[in-house]
Amino acid sequence: MGKWTDAITAFQKAADIQPDALVYSDIGTAYFFLKQYDDSIKMFERSLQLNGSGDEQLWGNLADAYRARGQTEKAQAAYRRAIAIARMSASAQSAGTLGDMGLYYAKIGDQAQAAHYIRLARAKDPSDLQILYSEATVYALLGQPSKAMPVFREAVAKGYSPQEMWKDPDNARMRSLPEFEKLTGMITAK
Repeated sequence: MGKWTDAITAFQKAADIQPDALVYSDIGTAYFFLKQYDDSIKMFERSLQLNGSGDEQLWGNLADAYRARGQTEKAQAAYRRAIAIARMSASAQSAGTLGDMGLYYAKIGDQAQAAHYIRLARAKDPSDLQILYSEATVYALLGQPSKAMPVFREAVAKGYSPQEMWKDPDNARMRSLPEFEKLTGMITAK
């Protein structure tokens, strides 16, 4: 619903009752979408402390917050850690984990590995909407809008939220394209 401040209040109450890695990650996510990156980083770091730092998605979240804050070296290290954990996980061959790895590789600029892992994820579960969206995002991150746009269109046709697509910081490069603006319904005055 996008009510991030309300979410923080509710999650903080839950964390006060029972500290939990996923609750702190949810608080970090809310701060992230409020663009309060320092608070987001603190919550993701707290989440990893409680988790024992063995969750690739928590490392990926922390990396995203570092990246948004402009802390490139920390972001790169956290993405690499997320990739290493994903490779060793019991779910390493699941479509979701393969898709995450594709995104992480795209975010560190490794085009070959990003394309490889997102193709594996899509082959494993071609009907998964989140993985479809991840494929489009990988292409966007790699600066390949001509590959990204058809996949974004397919994702919207299958029910992905155009508003979420527009808000996603990973799609920043796409926002300047009239075709992306039209698809997301976010036509801006020029």
